[in-house]
Amino acid sequence: MNGNSQTEDYENLMAELELICDESKQGSSFYDFMSAGYKESSRHFLTSSSDLAVAAIQPGGEEDLAEILQVIGKYKAPFAVKSGGHSMTPAFSSTRGIQISMTRFDKIKYEESESGNLLHVGAGCLWGAVYRKAARHNVGVVGGVEPGVGVGGLLLGGGYSLKSSRLGLGIDNIQAFRIVTPKGLILEVSDKSTGEDKELFNALRGGANNFGIVTRFTLKTHPQTMTYGAKLMIPSGEDREQEVKQAIMDHITNEKRNTAVIEIGFRHVLTPGNTAPEYTISANCVLDAPKPKDESEVPFAAFRKIVGDSWNDSSNPGGPWNPVLAAVNTQCFGAPPKAGGAEGTLASSQLVERSSDPGFREMTFREMHLLSDHTYNVASFRRGELYPVKMESEASASQAQASKNETGADVDDLATLLEEGVSLLSDFVTEAILPLIDYEGIFKPIAEVLVDLGTSDLALFVPSVQTQSAMPVQQTPRGANGSGGPQPPLPPIDNLGETNLRGRFACIMVSNYTEALVAEVARQAKRASKLMAQNSGRLVVIEVWPFHPSIFDLSQPDAAWPHKPGDPYSPLIASFRWERPADDEFWLKEMNRSLDAILAVAVREGCARTDMPRYLNTSLETVPVGMIYGGKAQLERLGKVRARYDPDDVMSRTGGFKIPLPEKNSA
Repeated sequence: MNGNSQTEDYENLMAELELICDESKQGSSFYDFMSAGYKESSRHFLTSSSDLAVAAIQPGGEEDLAEILQVIGKYKAPFAVKSGGHSMTPAFSSTRGIQISMTRFDKIKYEESESGNLLHVGAGCLWGAVYRKAARHNVGVVGGVEPGVGVGGLLLGGGYSLKSSRLGLGIDNIQAFRIVTPKGLILEVSDKSTGEDKELFNALRGGANNFGIVTRFTLKTHPQTMTYGAKLMIPSGEDREQEVKQAIMDHITNEKRNTAVIEIGFRHVLTPGNTAPEYTISANCVLDAPKPKDESEVPFAAFRKIVGDSWNDSSNPGGPWNPVLAAVNTQCFGAPPKAGGAEGTLASSQLVERSSDPGFREMTFREMHLLSDHTYNVASFRRGELYPVKMESEASASQAQASKNETGADVDDLATLLEEGVSLLSDFVTEAILPLIDYEGIFKPIAEVLVDLGTSDLALFVPSVQTQSAMPVQQTPRGANGSGGPQPPLPPIDNLGETNLRGRFACIMVSNYTEALVAEVARQAKRASKLMAQNSGRLVVIEVWPFHPSIFDLSQPDAAWPHKPGDPYSPLIASFRWERPADDEFWLKEMNRSLDAILAVAVREGCARTDMPRYLNTSLETVPVGMIYGGKAQLERLGKVRARYDPDDVMSRTGGFKIPLPEKNSA
């Protein structure tokens, strides 16, 4: 770097970046180490994927971003680009160099057009905000399952969605990209582009951050109706596992609609103070349509039966009450009081009369997404660690719905902000808002919602808050993706992650599921859970997420991430979390061990091939880039496109699966 020492290089680099921001007419900001803006820009979902950048910057516009990227390239400094910060892979969107946060690219604009209505979405948006904007126009988009996930990372990596069975991947529903290239060009490319622009458009469809920094996505919209379904937590997984596995196969075998989706997690949680993990099975059941009027057409019959049987259980009148819990919102679950027990007086027959599908209800698509966070929450659902809150009558609930808390704010509005992951408010809420909240005013309005869960006289069970021990961020110096460049020593910051845990996503790809494959998923989750107590494990989840065979029927050719009509596949995802940095290697090996065993069964059952491209967004960092993009020929094609827009290899200094540039001596 110009022959200077690393310290001098960084001082010069930061001085130039700070000057860009000082002179900016677009509102860009430079944040030095330890500032509040620095922490906001650097924090990620987990501690293990949050890193200690030397400085952070929030560009306010494309012109400033072009200058910033050219300065970073000039100094050959490592950097990272963060959209929502939900990546669980270290050094993919975090860095020891310059952290670029796209948070100011947060505009969402709806556009009506004769060829189809569009939604222009900034790369710094979270999906919760996108769904809220779309709902105002009665449309939906193909996006992330969890509302706190960032738009940029999900769409550039492919974008499996609750709508994918019907509408394809996120990258199949992008009409245009705006991008800033390392050479400082500001381009817009679309599905109507031709020549080199069309090649870049296709390269961005799953090509991640290899070609520059995308600033805006133009998404196709689709008419949106009410949805029907539920988010369930099924306790006593050991006792109910077989019934759930049968329900999964019933759905796969008999459900032909591409609007009906299930996402099942075999979920083991070890909370502080317990010596054995709790086994619950999460079930996300979503019909992207209103509830059918004909009872015989209502989906998820096997799952509705599981809930109904548990809510009406009279087999153990003197024993513990252990019903399936149905999510009310992002914080609360509903279940009826035990029939004839101390917690309530409703008889089982009354519950049956009140609802034929307890726990399920119609809701907006945005509401459905808000319930999806629960699968990966490290919270206990043990009956002894939940507490009941008695609901008021429907009349009282209606009166209370209009009530305000002592601050004069609408509690539901505050809850909505929190649900959409505005984590920066957490300290303020804890210190200033919570002491003022009228809890009775919060829970009374929920009673009206619970009417749709089968009865208005339910007890509400809320997971107890779990305390997570503090851990320092690992301090091993490294460049982004192993690249060179200066790495000045920095002190640790406790709790830089939104969740003070370590962890990863990992996956294999499957085309369908059989009984043997589903059984192996459950078995491997159980096997790994037995290792948690001795190795600081907190969460083991392995998912079954079957898609309709028509998932790729609308896909267009030449996307960077290979997928074509008639050859469906989707990720079978594992998510493990743990506490100690010293256990990183152990858990990464165990994740691979579990997935290797599952893959062997999937291949034997005809549910997988070893040549299926891995899903970028949930693959471990050890997966070869050729396995992501489908082999050498695809990498060579994409490498030629990359050479056109990044000839100096600037984007190799940020993290992720890097598409190599062509050899300089090649023709």
